[in-house]
Amino acid sequence: HLSDEEWDKVNQTGVNFVIDSDAHEPLKIGLIDEAVKMIERVGINKDRIKNIDGKTPEFFRFKEFKKHL
Repeated sequence: HLSDEEWDKVNQTGVNFVIDSDAHEPLKIGLIDEAVKMIERVGINKDRIKNIDGKTPEFFRFKEFKKHL
């Protein structure tokens, strides 16, 4: 868990983001409320989040990695 100050530093690098619920129990799967609160609090532009508001990332690293197994 990063602090808001640490997220701000990450945000300043210009990277893109993918968010998820990081659920550790079935009832929390898909709940991204806390992530959205952090995004708004820190000021991350939603255009840089590749899987929000119905968008799907163009590239999943794990999917590509599995092709090489």
